[in-house]
Amino acid sequence: MGGAFTAVPKEAELSSKLVGVEVRNGANQSIGTIKDIAFNENGIDGYILSVGGFLGIGDHYVAVRPSSIDLTFDRSNNRWRATMDANADHVEGRAEFKYPSS
Repeated sequence: MGGAFTAVPKEAELSSKLVGVEVRNGANQSIGTIKDIAFNENGIDGYILSVGGFLGIGDHYVAVRPSSIDLTFDRSNNRWRATMDANADHVEGRAEFKYPSS
Protein backbone atom coordinates (compact mmCIF):
# COMPACT_ATOMS: atom_id res chain seq x y z
CA MET A 1 0.00 0.00 0.00
CA GLY A 2 3.00 2.31 0.44
CA GLY A 3 3.16 3.03 -3.32
CA ALA A 4 -0.34 4.52 -3.30
CA PHE A 5 0.64 7.67 -1.44
CA THR A 6 2.68 10.71 -2.36
CA ALA A 7 3.92 13.91 -0.85
CA VAL A 8 2.43 17.05 -2.37
CA PRO A 9 4.83 20.00 -2.21
CA LYS A 10 3.48 23.06 -0.43
CA GLU A 11 3.98 25.12 -3.61
CA ALA A 12 1.80 22.73 -5.68
CA GLU A 13 -1.09 24.38 -7.48
CA LEU A 14 -4.48 22.92 -6.58
CA SER A 15 -7.79 23.22 -8.42
CA SER A 16 -9.27 24.84 -5.32
CA LYS A 17 -7.04 27.86 -6.03
CA LEU A 18 -8.84 28.36 -9.36
CA VAL A 19 -12.40 28.07 -8.06
CA GLY A 20 -13.55 31.60 -7.31
CA VAL A 21 -11.12 33.30 -9.71
CA GLU A 22 -12.80 36.11 -11.63
CA VAL A 23 -12.55 35.85 -15.41
CA ARG A 24 -11.93 39.18 -17.14
CA ASN A 25 -11.50 40.20 -20.77
CA GLY A 26 -8.78 42.28 -22.44
CA ALA A 27 -10.65 45.48 -21.52
CA ASN A 28 -10.50 44.36 -17.85
CA GLN A 29 -14.29 43.84 -17.74
CA SER A 30 -15.65 41.06 -15.58
CA ILE A 31 -17.11 38.13 -17.50
CA GLY A 32 -17.83 35.69 -14.68
CA THR A 33 -16.28 33.56 -11.97
CA ILE A 34 -14.85 30.06 -12.16
CA LYS A 35 -17.21 27.94 -10.06
CA ASP A 36 -16.11 24.45 -11.04
CA ILE A 37 -13.78 22.47 -13.27
CA ALA A 38 -14.98 19.51 -15.34
CA PHE A 39 -12.49 16.68 -15.90
CA ASN A 40 -12.35 13.76 -18.29
CA GLU A 41 -9.88 10.93 -18.71
CA ASN A 42 -7.51 13.22 -20.64
CA GLY A 43 -7.54 16.22 -18.31
CA ILE A 44 -9.71 19.32 -18.10
CA ASP A 45 -12.91 19.13 -20.13
CA GLY A 46 -14.14 22.64 -19.33
CA TYR A 47 -14.53 25.43 -16.83
CA ILE A 48 -17.94 26.12 -15.34
CA LEU A 49 -18.44 29.88 -15.03
CA SER A 50 -21.02 31.68 -12.97
CA VAL A 51 -22.27 34.59 -15.07
CA GLY A 52 -24.90 37.31 -14.81
CA GLY A 53 -26.63 38.15 -11.61
CA PHE A 54 -25.32 40.12 -8.69
CA LEU A 55 -23.79 38.68 -5.52
CA GLY A 56 -24.94 35.19 -6.49
CA ILE A 57 -28.56 36.18 -7.15
CA GLY A 58 -29.82 35.65 -10.68
CA ASP A 59 -26.61 34.12 -11.94
CA HIS A 60 -26.42 30.97 -14.04
CA TYR A 61 -23.68 28.65 -15.20
CA VAL A 62 -22.07 28.19 -18.59
CA ALA A 63 -19.41 25.68 -19.60
CA VAL A 64 -16.45 26.97 -21.61
CA ARG A 65 -13.62 25.13 -23.31
CA PRO A 66 -10.31 25.13 -21.45
CA SER A 67 -8.62 26.69 -24.49
CA SER A 68 -10.91 29.73 -24.28
CA ILE A 69 -9.50 30.80 -20.91
CA ASP A 70 -5.94 32.01 -20.50
CA LEU A 71 -4.70 31.27 -16.99
CA THR A 72 -1.59 32.99 -15.71
CA PHE A 73 -0.04 33.17 -12.30
CA ASP A 74 0.71 36.66 -11.02
CA ARG A 75 3.77 36.09 -8.84
CA SER A 76 3.87 39.64 -7.54
CA ASN A 77 0.35 39.28 -6.08
CA ASN A 78 0.58 35.51 -5.50
CA ARG A 79 -2.68 34.73 -7.31
CA TRP A 80 -4.14 33.33 -10.51
CA ARG A 81 -5.56 35.52 -13.26
CA ALA A 82 -8.02 34.30 -15.87
CA THR A 83 -8.79 36.14 -19.11
CA MET A 84 -11.14 35.32 -21.96
CA ASP A 85 -11.66 36.92 -25.36
CA ALA A 86 -15.37 37.69 -24.89
CA ASN A 87 -17.71 40.11 -23.19
CA ALA A 88 -20.28 39.47 -20.48
CA ASP A 89 -23.27 39.69 -22.84
CA HIS A 90 -21.72 37.12 -25.18
CA VAL A 91 -21.09 34.65 -22.36
CA GLU A 92 -24.41 35.23 -20.57
CA GLY A 93 -26.28 34.47 -23.80
CA ARG A 94 -24.85 30.96 -24.09
CA ALA A 95 -26.70 27.77 -23.19
CA GLU A 96 -26.96 27.24 -19.46
CA PHE A 97 -24.95 24.44 -17.90
CA LYS A 98 -27.02 22.41 -15.46
CA TYR A 99 -25.47 20.01 -13.00
CA PRO A 100 -26.69 16.44 -13.46
CA SER A 101 -29.05 15.39 -10.70
CA SER A 102 -27.73 12.68 -8.46
